[in-house]
Amino acid sequence: MIELMKYSTNRPFLCAISICAALLFGVMLLSAVVPVCQKCGYENSEGQLNCRHCGEKLPDWTPKSNLDSGNALNKATWRETHLDGQYVEEEIQLAGSYASEGKAELARLFARNAMALDLLTKRGLEPERAGKIANFLERCRTRTLRVPRKCSDCGGTGKLYRKTMSVGRESTRKAVLGKKCAMCGGAGKVNAYGTVNERKFRMGRAMRTYATVQQGRQYVAIGNAWIPPAVKESLSARQTAALLGSTASPCEDCMEIGRIDCGDCLGVGTVKCTNKHCLDGISQKDEKGQLVKGSMTRSRRCTVCEGNAILECEDCRGKGSLLCDECSGTGERSTCTKCSGQGVAPCRRCKGSGLYKGATCNDCKGEGQALCRSCDGDGHK
Repeated sequence: MIELMKYSTNRPFLCAISICAALLFGVMLLSAVVPVCQKCGYENSEGQLNCRHCGEKLPDWTPKSNLDSGNALNKATWRETHLDGQYVEEEIQLAGSYASEGKAELARLFARNAMALDLLTKRGLEPERAGKIANFLERCRTRTLRVPRKCSDCGGTGKLYRKTMSVGRESTRKAVLGKKCAMCGGAGKVNAYGTVNERKFRMGRAMRTYATVQQGRQYVAIGNAWIPPAVKESLSARQTAALLGSTASPCEDCMEIGRIDCGDCLGVGTVKCTNKHCLDGISQKDEKGQLVKGSMTRSRRCTVCEGNAILECEDCRGKGSLLCDECSGTGERSTCTKCSGQGVAPCRRCKGSGLYKGATCNDCKGEGQALCRSCDGDGHK
């Protein structure tokens, strides 16, 4: 070291490098584990179990902190449960059978549960199955939007009517023999968009039936998802959040439609003719006679509604619904800001490490994740 100090007076830059190298070498020597025999003092190589000089058993020179950390990490390992694909196929078969019976709402619930159960299977085994379920869900949703309604032109009879004027200046309608209603084609009903209240009623009845069927299969509920009972206790926090998020309840105002009933037309899309003289599409107005004193009632087809007696609602432009302000048309509840819609957050006890005081965290079972307390795991407010 003295020689090094003398050398530093002439070559300061090289001396600095030499000092750093010496310090680094010293740190490496200190960090190296050199087993020393307690009997004869012989320095053995690292990893030696017995002294090479006298054969005495060497003490364990591995730091205890590292051993404890390694054991804790081994205890903190966790595995996700993978569900057999046959459970998903059973849900798809039930959905298809109810769809063939015309129960689109009930079929949609089973298809949605199939999508949730598919998240628990090993990814990559059936890559096309999720796409098939999504297409089936879209078809069910389209069917549930429209409902059969009585035809407004024929009143549900399917006949073609003509408006005539009676002797008493009253508008009457007479059926044309052998002619069908042009609007419904003689069926008496037309497919129209249902109101939100009607959809709530249908969804409520379907949910009751759906829960009864799943309970009969001895399935257990996790939020709106139903799974086999043997799987529930072995699910990780991420898998539970995936189930809750995929079957989360929709926006309460629009029930997943993204639109609400128009207040002016009550969801029908049409209103009565605004002409106060219009009566069933015929306008009756008193006019002064030119040849005879006084006034007379003149009847003609209403020019405002063109004889239909109804007008398109100006507020919703005939759609019967308006954009939902609560969800901005998405049909879903707003995303949880605390977990960013993931449904999970770092465990509060172990701060996401999976370890607490050198052992596996009891709260998260070593996973390091727990269900978000703000949204209860479904990722929505």
